[in-house]
Amino acid sequence: MDQDKSQKPQDKQQSCPPDQDIVSTHESQDDSLDQQKRPNKLRFWRTWTALECTQVVFNLLLVLVTATYTYFSYQQWQFSRESLQVTQRAYVGVHSIRSNLENGQIAVMLENIGKVPAQDIKVYANEARKIGDKIIGSSHSTFEAGHTHLFPGTFKTQVAISLKNLTSEEVGNILAGKEKLYISGKIQYGDGFGNVQHTDFAFLYTPPPNEGWISIPIVTFAELQRMNPEKENRKGSQ
Repeated sequence: MDQDKSQKPQDKQQSCPPDQDIVSTHESQDDSLDQQKRPNKLRFWRTWTALECTQVVFNLLLVLVTATYTYFSYQQWQFSRESLQVTQRAYVGVHSIRSNLENGQIAVMLENIGKVPAQDIKVYANEARKIGDKIIGSSHSTFEAGHTHLFPGTFKTQVAISLKNLTSEEVGNILAGKEKLYISGKIQYGDGFGNVQHTDFAFLYTPPPNEGWISIPIVTFAELQRMNPEKENRKGSQ
């Protein structure tokens, strides 16, 4: 009986190795399966990475195309807006000039030849009288229309320029062509699109029989304004 009992544990010990062999066999099978799945996983990740790269490149191209389209659309809109302003905005300039030398007054008539009303009109005007190279007198006038609008059409706005210290002798010299009378100025106004515009003008009076005003280069009057009467008198005395 004792021998039988002693043999049973030995039988159990001898039965263990087959179980270990089964486990090792399963492990080797799992390793082989892992090795077979590994290339599939690599292929899968490579495919996914390629798809991601393609998507990123596509998104970048889409952003680039959208940005280019937006830029050119903005440029087109800006060009259309500027073209609209050029064709529709207010244009204020000198329509005509009326002279009343006996009263020492010159009336400059302004008109708007644009398509929308002009606002906030300001006129800075200068006059100068000259005999030869000598300035006899000059003055400056400022006109402000305030919030009054100048509408397009036949209506004109008058700007009065006073000839200060003009003597009757000077009037005779001007009418005889011995003394020259110049006027110039700058018209400042709103063009109806929120922009401030300027119009420069300069004219020389022509006496009878062809009485009127002829336009002269702006730079001519600017040079004339820089001349100092006292310096001219000194040059004449020398």
